Amino acid sequence: MSDELKQVDVRLKLVEGNGLYSDKPITNPQEAISVMADVMAGLDREEVCVINLDSKGHPINFNVVSIGTLNSSFVSGRELFKSAILSNAASMILLHNHPSSELQMSQSDRMVTEKMMYASLFLDIEILDHIIVAGRTGDTLSIRETYPEIFDKSIYANAIVRVADGVEERENSYDAERLATYELFQIKEGGNGQAYQFMGMDFVKKNQLVVDKNDYESVYRGGIREGETLDTLYEKFNLYHPDDFAGHSMSVSDVIVIEKEHEKTAYYVDSFGFTKVADFLEEKRYHSAETEQAVSRFREKTKQYFRPIEGMTADRIEGEVRGYIQMKIREYHLPIQIREVMVYGSRSRGTEKADSDLDILFEYAGAWREDDIFNLLHEDDFCMGEVKVDINPVTEEQSGDLSQRLIRAEEYMEHELVFGIEDRYIFAQSVDEGYDYTIYDIDGKELDGGVYDNPDISIYEAVNDIVEDLKQKPDTNGTKGAITAESELNPLNCEEFLAEHICYQEEYGNQDVAPVVIEARREIQEKKEEHLQQKKR
Repeated sequence: MSDELKQVDVRLKLVEGNGLYSDKPITNPQEAISVMADVMAGLDREEVCVINLDSKGHPINFNVVSIGTLNSSFVSGRELFKSAILSNAASMILLHNHPSSELQMSQSDRMVTEKMMYASLFLDIEILDHIIVAGRTGDTLSIRETYPEIFDKSIYANAIVRVADGVEERENSYDAERLATYELFQIKEGGNGQAYQFMGMDFVKKNQLVVDKNDYESVYRGGIREGETLDTLYEKFNLYHPDDFAGHSMSVSDVIVIEKEHEKTAYYVDSFGFTKVADFLEEKRYHSAETEQAVSRFREKTKQYFRPIEGMTADRIEGEVRGYIQMKIREYHLPIQIREVMVYGSRSRGTEKADSDLDILFEYAGAWREDDIFNLLHEDDFCMGEVKVDINPVTEEQSGDLSQRLIRAEEYMEHELVFGIEDRYIFAQSVDEGYDYTIYDIDGKELDGGVYDNPDISIYEAVNDIVEDLKQKPDTNGTKGAITAESELNPLNCEEFLAEHICYQEEYGNQDVAPVVIEARREIQEKKEEHLQQKKR
């Protein structure tokens, strides 16, 4: 056998094509890949090729399987394995190019690789690797090295066994003679479904994802004809599209809902066959009623006290951040689903410093570690206007129930607060019997104070009651100042207030500085350091 790497064309028999891609000896897969990468880097259309190898790993030949468009190439298992079978190959390597020079695996690249892995088990021809070649540069990406789990044969073998065990059950469950109508659903752009688009049910379960009807849109409805089954519908929507069908060819992750005798059953188009999805049509609830109430209460306060950034409200910002996260999910093919995106931290209560970051709480579902998601979301300096956005990813499995997290956050943020109203400041802090408060003038001089003895209401409600009392009573001791019935409270940053107003009075020996405020300043610093340590952990 010659060591030259020759092209072969597959027709009725295996014949050599015209010309050589290399006249140098090719004795191992790496040399063959190197030769083919140089050639494919200069192509202006996507092409799919295979290198066939003998039982000792020596290249036998290569075959151009498919020539496509600028950014896609249709490929079938029949064409991929035809030359390997005729060449009596023991193994093969897939190659395809990206003329755009983008060196990343797409969902369709993954889907093709997984389908070929299934086929390789039946044909006993091993898939050694799938190589992506970048246009112009000739750089390569080994899918096996980057995503080794795709080449784990046990995954596909186990799936085949499950399918074989369930054949009889599935045949009984969708007896074609009794079917009436069907509806085809496909994943819509920009939603949580992109985390598992074109992926099999094994992938969904492994990554702790949920197949949710809200991630889909209906693309076609029709009646079941005599003799039609799920398999014939799959063939129909791949080879013989109805004239009024506007979706893509039926693919893995699509869902077919069959209705017969007023009962609907949903089937997930799996990597091999179809998998029943019992709860597809049910409305999903990802939080308990208690958690939903906690989220709603937190957002209501945020809406009340949030200071717009570049004219954007908290709701608008949450939408923008959600879009940014979704973009990152698509860019890195992250197998996670968004549950909540919330403005968090000091800006959610209007108590931020001028240079404070915009904290965002991002709850997601998925098996990925929170630290890994955090690092990916902070690769860019993502900002809203001039304000840096700090996204904090959490999951219920790793960080606990969301409602408890929000309750702890409120306790931390509302332990002590400062409000400005006209020419007065009101400092309040939680104590066992309620809230200790002090009223200051514009220069930080203590005017009045006391204890609001009702610990069952929030600190905001307590301060509102104190101010309403000031508004209604005559100003007999000068405490009221310029406050009128129309005056409104504005939350301030407690640390900045204490540093700017109270520390000045301490430095110059003003005896009107309340001891409780001095103690509060120390407590604030201690809590701040404790919070930073918790955040690091």
